[in-house]
This record gives sequence, structure tokens and C-alpha cells, in this order.
Amino acid sequence: MPNAWQDIDALIERRALQLRKVDQKMERWLLIDGRIVAIDQALAALRNHPDANVELFGSVLRDLRKQVAELLEGYSRLAARFARQSVAIGVSGPARVGKTALIQTLSGLEDEQIPTGRGWLVIAPRIRFDHTKGRPRAVVQFHSEESFLKAVIDPLHSELGFLAMPASLNEFEAWRYPAGDEVRALVRPALVQLLDLHARLASYRDDLTGGEMEVPFEELRAYLAYPDLSEPCSVPKYATVRGIRIECQFPYDYISKLSIVDLPGFGSTSDAEQSLIDVLRDEVDAVLLVKRPVEGMAYLTHQDVLALDLLSEAAGPIKRLTDFVYIIANRFEGDSSDLMAAMEDSIRRYPNGGEDGRFFTVWQVNPCSTDDVSVGLLAPLLVALTERLPAMDRDLLDAASAQAGGLTRTIRAEIVELEHALPRLSRHVTGQTEDLREQKRRMEEDISVGLGHLMLDLASAIRR
Repeated sequence: MPNAWQDIDALIERRALQLRKVDQKMERWLLIDGRIVAIDQALAALRNHPDANVELFGSVLRDLRKQVAELLEGYSRLAARFARQSVAIGVSGPARVGKTALIQTLSGLEDEQIPTGRGWLVIAPRIRFDHTKGRPRAVVQFHSEESFLKAVIDPLHSELGFLAMPASLNEFEAWRYPAGDEVRALVRPALVQLLDLHARLASYRDDLTGGEMEVPFEELRAYLAYPDLSEPCSVPKYATVRGIRIECQFPYDYISKLSIVDLPGFGSTSDAEQSLIDVLRDEVDAVLLVKRPVEGMAYLTHQDVLALDLLSEAAGPIKRLTDFVYIIANRFEGDSSDLMAAMEDSIRRYPNGGEDGRFFTVWQVNPCSTDDVSVGLLAPLLVALTERLPAMDRDLLDAASAQAGGLTRTIRAEIVELEHALPRLSRHVTGQTEDLREQKRRMEEDISVGLGHLMLDLASAIRR
């Protein structure tokens, strides 16, 4: 175990070196983007000339800038990935599978801080756990009014089949929802929750600031659990929370460089799905998908299939999904061995295509046992990360390099087209044309330098 952790340290140091290379690539492409702007400005002067009656690449340059912006966004994601000082492990799964119990064992926290699903809990916000030897603390990030409507109210409307969505908090306050006999005819948990949020809006509206606040550990539960509806003054604080960052001392010293991300459930709305995909791409290095052999869930459900599809999309250019996603089969004391066998058989048949571990590695653990989690989960996970995380990083870097190479070739081709167009104008607008030629020459130099670096990167990848 200690050796595996030393490898994790080395991996983080290696990422720091890759970060510098990514930063250099971003600087070069920002320079190229500036040259495109300069060429567009020179072309604008030519377009205004009375003799310049030809189309001068206006839409082409706008499209090139869009492609450069997309490339820079991809590099920004890589830079954020390589800048992390820990390896982030996402934990996801439906209710009642022991996901929170597993996170409690990993983090050393208890039910008073991160409650399990024994009561009626809402879809939890994203929670990040980081190891610290200092004072433990919890920082709550609040929704803004806009994100509250999009992340909390709109999904409830969608689940209930309401076609319209409130566009503002004032509109939500004035919204007419079913009441009286209508409620009794339509009783559903989502409707009860929505009506409660609507009725108690005044109690939490001022918290929808989009800001952050440190919360004492003994008060943290109130931001995660559904309030007691029998108390008229209770405040549904959970609805105001966009995310929580918890710093505490992990019970396992050798995972001090791991961060644990408690992911929200896989939603049914397109906005919720896209939000989760963004989190998976931007904030985690690998995902633990939790299952449990309980009645009605000891097989791959529709929600599991949806989860695997979204995880596959979030993996993007990563070639082996089994590097990114691991299935955890939680086994509590008293769980049926027959149901566990049925669940393992279901996973073997789909999605592993009839062969154990073909596409997804499955680890079976008792999430409440520190020893079992250490030996059955953390030990093989650390080994897998040290072996496969560099490969995932290379997949992402190679995809970005390929995108950059394609864009470089496109820009070179447009420069040739532009060069052919210039002689047609030189008789009438010599000054502006010469300026454009100079801008083109500078851009060719910038691209040549960038392409040279790209070719070195590709040659290095081939040698690997």
C-alpha cells in the first residue's frame, strides 16, 4: 500500500510537468487567435474600400475563432485536471445502495455530518471531501437564484410533467400549484417537495446568493436532510446548497492525496444530465458506481444503464472505459448471498458481455467495515490508478493534440486561399493589402512554431 501511494505522489508531480506544457500550448493558440483578429481587422479595411467587391473571408475567420475557442476550452479542462493536488474519485449510485455508508467509512465522518438515507432525503448536492491534519471544516456553496431554479425547481416540474418553468424567483413565488382536493388526487413525493419549497420560499430566499459560508460540523446535517414538515418554522436549507467542500482527517493515512466527490444522482432531465457530465469531466479522475444486492435492484436497472451511458459520454477520448469506471458491489451483513450472485451474474452478462472484468472491474466490499474497504477497495483502486491514470491523461492529451493538428491544417489552407485572393486587390488597395500580407506572414510564423511543437509531441507519442 505505501508503495502504491508513492506512485500516486509521483503521478501528481508528473501532472505538474504536463501542466506547464499545456499552458505553453494555450499561450501559442491565444497568440494565433490574436493574429486571426488582426487579419480580420485588416480585411475589414479592405471590405470598406470601393474597389473591394469580393467576399473576404469574414465568415471563415469567425468560424476559425470559434474552433480556436473550443480548442482553448479543451486545454483549459486539461490544465484544471493537471493542476489538481490530489486524485479525485467520484462516488455515485441510486438511493438505498449504501453509497453514503461507503463515503462515511472513507472519510471518517458519521451520520451526524453526512446522513444516510434512513429518512426522506432529497437529491444531495455535490460534496467534496479532502484530507487535512488541521481543523476540520465544511464550506457550503449556495445556489444563485438562477441556478436554484435550474437545478432544483425545473427538475421537479419536469418530473411532474409540468411543461412551463418559472423564469425568475418572483415568478416562482407567484406560481399557482395544485391545492386541496387536487393535491390529494396527485400525491407524489416530488409534488409534496415542490409545494413545501414554494410555501417556505421566504425562509430561504435570502440565502440564494451564489456565495460561500463556513458551517459548523454540528449544523451540517441541516443542509443535507429534508426538514421536519411538522414544524411550521423549519427551513428547507438543502434546497439552497449547490455544493459542499469538507476538509477532515481521513482514517486511512495512505489516501491523503485522494479527494472523494459524492456525486448527485443521475437525473432524468437533459439539463441535469449535462450538468453531471460537466462535473465528471472537470472534477473527477475516476468513478465508483455503487450497487447493492437488494430486492428489485439485484440486476442492471434502467437507471444503471442510463448511468453507464452518461459515464461513457463523460469519459470522452479515454479509450478504455474500464480505466474510468469501477463498479462497487456493496455487501452489508445480512444481505442475501443469492441476490449477490444474481447481481454479479447481471453485471457479467451486461455490461461485461459475458466475461468478468471485460469492460468494468467489480469489487465486492462491506462498506461499513474499515478493514474490508481497505483491503477490498482501496488496495486494488490505488494500484489501478497508478497503472491506468497516466494512460487516461495521455488519451486526453493525444485527443487535444489531434484537434490542434486538424485546426492547424485548416488555418494553413485558409491562409493559402487568402494569399491567392490578395493579388486581385493589390492594384487598387496597395497599403491595406501590404498590411494584410504582413499579418499573414506573422500568423504563418506563429503556426509554424506551434506545428513544430505539435509534431514533436506526436513523435513522442509514437515512440511511447
